[in-house]
Amino acid sequence: NGGICGRRAFIGRFILRAFGIPTTARPSRGHGALCHWTLNHGWKVNLGGNWGAGWTKTLYRKDVDFLDTTKARKDKEGYWKVKRAQWIGDVLDETRVYGAHDKAKPGFWYGLSLKTQQAIIGAQRKVPAVEPINGKSTMAQRALQSPVQPGAKKVCYKDDGEIVIPAAGYANPGRTKDVHVMTSFRGGLQIYLPPFKAQGKTIMRGGTWKQDADGCSSGARLLSGGYGKYHDWGFRVALAGGGGDSTCRSKEMTLELPDTDQCIELVYINPGEFVMGGENTSDGRFSCVEVPKHKVQITTGYYLGKYPVTQAQYKAIMGTNPSKSTKAPDCPVDNIGENDALEFCNKVTEVAGRDVRLPTEAEWEYACRAGGGDTKWFFGDDPADLGEYAWIKDNSGGKSHPVGQKKPNPFGIYDMYGNVCERISDKYAKDYYAKSPATNPTGPSAGIKSSFVYKVKVPNSGRYSLTARIVTVNFNQRLNVAVNGCEIAMKLPFTCGDWKECEPVELVLKQGENMIKFWRDQPPQYGLVVKDFTLKRAN
Repeated sequence: NGGICGRRAFIGRFILRAFGIPTTARPSRGHGALCHWTLNHGWKVNLGGNWGAGWTKTLYRKDVDFLDTTKARKDKEGYWKVKRAQWIGDVLDETRVYGAHDKAKPGFWYGLSLKTQQAIIGAQRKVPAVEPINGKSTMAQRALQSPVQPGAKKVCYKDDGEIVIPAAGYANPGRTKDVHVMTSFRGGLQIYLPPFKAQGKTIMRGGTWKQDADGCSSGARLLSGGYGKYHDWGFRVALAGGGGDSTCRSKEMTLELPDTDQCIELVYINPGEFVMGGENTSDGRFSCVEVPKHKVQITTGYYLGKYPVTQAQYKAIMGTNPSKSTKAPDCPVDNIGENDALEFCNKVTEVAGRDVRLPTEAEWEYACRAGGGDTKWFFGDDPADLGEYAWIKDNSGGKSHPVGQKKPNPFGIYDMYGNVCERISDKYAKDYYAKSPATNPTGPSAGIKSSFVYKVKVPNSGRYSLTARIVTVNFNQRLNVAVNGCEIAMKLPFTCGDWKECEPVELVLKQGENMIKFWRDQPPQYGLVVKDFTLKRAN
């Protein structure tokens, strides 16, 4: 039955049918799946790729042929023409061909039935205009119907030297990707930059209560394969340390979680240098390459959770406790997937007003080694003392334990080895250690999205401040800008659905024409709307 996914799809079909919901198998290569009928949206795919990725156990060779027929059947009168053509084809002994992807070539009448079917589907795609509600147009209707002025894309040069750049007026419209121009509710145009997430598998660090000493070493890495969450997988959070003199910064911080009885304790980690890496030279379903060992410098201080996130903390923010190992408020939360950890960080950021995130792999390992050398554990290469600092296979009794019961490392951080392994923000690439930057590595690049360019002329060379009028739907958003060989990131505020200007960044422009390039990277990034950019001569 195709392993786990096949059995799940098989049982899923019977559950759906028990409630009177039409369903059929919709397998794809290497994966068992199903599809089921919905009243408002027709056939929907479960447990697999979208339509076009598989087939159905029906008369149709490809799943999209099955889908086309179900769409055409919505037009009951029109579909009679399809059936009549098929019946005539049967009388004339034509080969039955029910879809465009069938291997057999259709005869005249079956070919006519397919053309008629496509014509019906094509007519359905022509969405009729939405009628006004109670005789009044909605805001969306008024925006879509309002004419766009001819100058909506032209850069505006004001008498006081201010330059307003319409977001829709980028200079490379034929070479952009993931940039959508649309009518703005407040007149004119705006651009929409869609969300994107990092692709690939994440990495777990620290080992677990199920592993031996070697699996709980400073350089040990675990690939988040399989289901993506297990009963010994957890996480701890990090927080930017901010600028300024680190010697004046509090060694520890308590982050209160409003409207709960919980808080998160964090320890400040000073910048420093260490040797990163482990022993493993091959990868597999759950294993990672850990070589070569290489020097890494952390140039900015940060806060790291004193303990892994507990079940009480997680439930206070998320409302649920998914843990499957020891169920106890002070035990580390487990059974945590990547999205679970990211959503927790986002929600804590919202309620606490601080930029909470997962640590990078380099931040995690630097803190784990307590800034030490390249030994297996921060205290050396002999595992004899590991039991004083960690819950591992030899002493855990086959379960997780409350946080903070073992000794902390020299940085004052608990449970870095064992108990639950911990999620970090980096994605995995087999050869990344061999080519990673020596300073503040953050994992393999996720690529560039939503790249666009503006041509702007300035009367005088010098420093200019740049702001953007935006709408965002989340924290931790950024938009990169580059001009004349310099790059800088614009940090975007959470605007709660309203237009707001971001904090200005400074650009150095040359007299005459400048090419100002924008793009997004470092996922996850959420949907972003930009109305315009404003340049002002810096004082």
